[in-house]
Amino acid sequence: MLADARGPPLRDPRLVTNPPNTRKVVEAMRSPYGSEWIPGLVLLGTVLVLLIVPPFALIALVVVALGAVAALVALAGAILATPYLLARTVRRRLAERHVSTEGPVPIATTIALAAPTTARSSQ
Repeated sequence: MLADARGPPLRDPRLVTNPPNTRKVVEAMRSPYGSEWIPGLVLLGTVLVLLIVPPFALIALVVVALGAVAALVALAGAILATPYLLARTVRRRLAERHVSTEGPVPIATTIALAAPTTARSSQ
């Protein structure tokens, strides 16, 4: 009788419409143990290969240097392009604001201006 006075238990199956399958949830969250070691092993293998075979180390140095130069060129291009793109955007926004504040054109004027062109195109 005391249990009825407190209400139904929190995990009453009648109240839960779609209970989660906890085993599936836990398995989805858990990563395989071996995948945690893969980046470390790849790094260790790369270092060992570069230490054992010096020509590979020279090739790797050239590749890293070219990547750094490419990144610097891209950064310089972005820095130089930013003022131009910013000015172009501001100019376009101001032009759109100016066009939208000119006010509506009376419909009779619009029809009168469009009528000669439609009359010529129908001939």
